[in-house]
Amino acid sequence: QKIVLFGIETHICVYQTARDLIKKGYDVTIISDACGSRKETEYLQAIECLKTLGANIKTTEMFVFETLKTSKHPKFKEIQSLIK
Repeated sequence: QKIVLFGIETHICVYQTARDLIKKGYDVTIISDACGSRKETEYLQAIECLKTLGANIKTTEMFVFETLKTSKHPKFKEIQSLIK
């Protein structure tokens, strides 16, 4: 029931996909720093609309470390080195 989305043309492709998934009851997370639009105003408006619809907006680092849950995770050091 959990979906993670990112991509280009945030205001069209990502937004419409997320909107439809939220309507169907999915828990949608948008990785904001892995999204983009040709115009910054389009990107910013899409993120605001997605928040209003109930999407979770996170950065890549937020999502990755939240997914690992703790520094005790066996892959923590490996992933931490990739992020830095």
